[in-house]
Amino acid sequence: MKNKKMKGKPIKGKGKVGRPKHILTDMEVNKILALYQEGKTDAQVAKVLGLPRVTFLDALKNTTGLTDTIKKIKETPDHRVEMALFERALGYDHKAVQFFCYEGVIMSEEYVKHYPPEVSACVFWLCNRQPERWKNVQKIDVEGQVTHKVIEIVRAK
Repeated sequence: MKNKKMKGKPIKGKGKVGRPKHILTDMEVNKILALYQEGKTDAQVAKVLGLPRVTFLDALKNTTGLTDTIKKIKETPDHRVEMALFERALGYDHKAVQFFCYEGVIMSEEYVKHYPPEVSACVFWLCNRQPERWKNVQKIDVEGQVTHKVIEIVRAK
C-alpha cells in the first residue's frame, strides 16, 4: 500500500498557537512585591505563585513598570546582607540578656556580647570590593623535566 500525502489547505487558526500569556492580577503583584522584599529569588517567587519560571518572567516583562519596582525592592535585602557582612568582617558588639537560676530564683542579667572580626568575611569583602588588589587565585609555576622510570617486577617462581 502506498503512503498518500495529504493534500489540501492548512487549517488556519484564530490566533497564536500555544497557551495564552499569564496576566498578573493586582493581588499577585502585591504578593510578588512582598516576596521580593523578603529576599526571595525569581524561581522561589514563581514557585509560590504556581507558575513556571519562564512564564513568570514573561508576565513580569509584560506588566508595565513592575521590573523597575522589583529592582529597587531587591536592593534593600542586598544592602542588609552587605551591612551584615561588613559588621562580621570588622567585629561588633550588641546587648544581650542571660537567664540563670540563683538559689531557686530565675534571674536575668544584661551584658554586652562581643563578636570578633571574622577572617573569611574580611577576605570575601576585599576580594569583591577590590579585586585588582585582592585576588583569590593560586598560580603554580612548574619548571624542569619529568622523567619516568619503569620498574620491572619479576615474580619469583
